Amino acid sequence: MELIEQLVKNLGVSEGAAKGGSGLIFKMAQEKLGSGDFSKVANALPGIDGLMQSAPESGGVLGGIGN
Repeated sequence: MELIEQLVKNLGVSEGAAKGGSGLIFKMAQEKLGSGDFSKVANALPGIDGLMQSAPESGGVLGGIGN
């Protein structure tokens, strides 16, 4: 996925960190947008489900983001 490649290249993070971080952002977006609006985002980004599954469980270091 091009997004992951760009994150790895430009930020110097591992592929796993790029997938987990972007997955976490998409999970947060889904929570804030609701399933109807988020489905538009999901339809535009093939592979988003896999990224969201790569996200760390909430409650960790990033668990408070967006609250």
